[in-house]
Amino acid sequence: MSGPVPSMSIAPTQFDLWCARELAGLLKHHIQLNVGVQRAISSNVLGGLWFGLVLFVFWMQSARKGQDETQVRILTILVGSTLAILLTLVAQLVMTWPPPVHYPALENLYWGLLEPNPNTNSFPSQSVALYGCVAAGIYSLHKSLGWVLWALVVLFVALPRMFVAGHYFTDVLVGFFISLIGYWFARWVLETKFTARFARFLDATPRLQLFREIVVFLWIIQVTVEFQGVVWFKTFTEALLR
Repeated sequence: MSGPVPSMSIAPTQFDLWCARELAGLLKHHIQLNVGVQRAISSNVLGGLWFGLVLFVFWMQSARKGQDETQVRILTILVGSTLAILLTLVAQLVMTWPPPVHYPALENLYWGLLEPNPNTNSFPSQSVALYGCVAAGIYSLHKSLGWVLWALVVLFVALPRMFVAGHYFTDVLVGFFISLIGYWFARWVLETKFTARFARFLDATPRLQLFREIVVFLWIIQVTVEFQGVVWFKTFTEALLR
């Protein structure tokens, strides 16, 4: 039996290293900001809180007004976001590099400035892939709000994670591409190939409708917390099986 597929270790580009060094210089001059950004990321204020809130509002309004097309699009976003996460996991199996805070040529720049980061591979940005998918889907429903979410992906997701040495520019860029691939593939499959099945799902019996609402609600929560509930469940299950 063959073993796991070995990942290919790569090195950051010169532009990645330049960005990391410039941001490290900012870290040294804004100690309190460092702490605030790290806390905001961990509490999802700089991340999923806003994206989950938008998904929830759109879903509730579409259900109240009977807007089946909007509901189908929200379901597409949720499936696409999950697909984007899976694509980042596949990418991590193929390519790997340590985040700036653990990269030998850079880690001395962050000494004493950041909280411990357990991640050993920062490629690609899972956060950008996830929330970029949400922004793409909402843009198709409401262009103005979609642009706001795209701005939040840059200002609230990508830049803060680069600022605290969790990602390189290339991680973020690849995350953007993955978000679009996940969204458009989900839209092509679910809204072109399985349109009839989606319609039956929306026009279900009351019992199935309750099940659907629970599933969508839990899914939105996981998007909000960047699927940390799934990570916790996986870790808990692995601990029980040891």
